[in-house]
Amino acid sequence: ELYAPQTALEKFDVEGHPVISGDEINGIQVLESDCWGAEESVSYFYKGILHTGDSAAYPTAEGVKVIFSACFPDYYDEYLSESKRLAPELVIPFHYDPAEELEDAQGLVEQLKNAGIHSRILGIGESIEV
Repeated sequence: ELYAPQTALEKFDVEGHPVISGDEINGIQVLESDCWGAEESVSYFYKGILHTGDSAAYPTAEGVKVIFSACFPDYYDEYLSESKRLAPELVIPFHYDPAEELEDAQGLVEQLKNAGIHSRILGIGESIEV
């Protein structure tokens, strides 16, 4: 089943269940998000894993262990500030094409590591234990 903001379901012409901030789906909390260029967007939080979408302004969540963060270079400072605020065990960049340049993801990992925040790139098919 697919859960997404109504505008995303309409934009991509897919069947699914619309969600808004404050919803909960099988233990997954739907949180506010501010994604650049999106009419509406959400973040998802489940068992310590926070998926922030394209947002550089992470929602507040208790017990964040892992953050999946976009890695647009113009927002590195915001990602760093938000990661410090939530203090996760690990930040994993996403929203890049792993078959092409990893430069944006590597840049975020380097900036976070320089600030003492554990961060790494996941390879295709790789997983982590949380």
